[in-house]
Amino acid sequence: MKEEALEMMRENQLKIQAVAFVSSLAHIREHNRHLKEGLWKLRDDIDDADDVLDEPEYRKHKIKLA
Repeated sequence: MKEEALEMMRENQLKIQAVAFVSSLAHIREHNRHLKEGLWKLRDDIDDADDVLDEPEYRKHKIKLA
């Protein structure tokens, strides 16, 4: 169950990244300052989510190396 939840979060993260990419296209972004600011926050949140999703894998490898 835990692995399924992680996989679903990874899939959702990819969808969010796609939306962020399309929204960040210059011709859209430059016309809306609030969108630009929101996209930077979204990118930061995506980076934080990456860290959270990678943590279990990191711990698993760390244990194997110990």
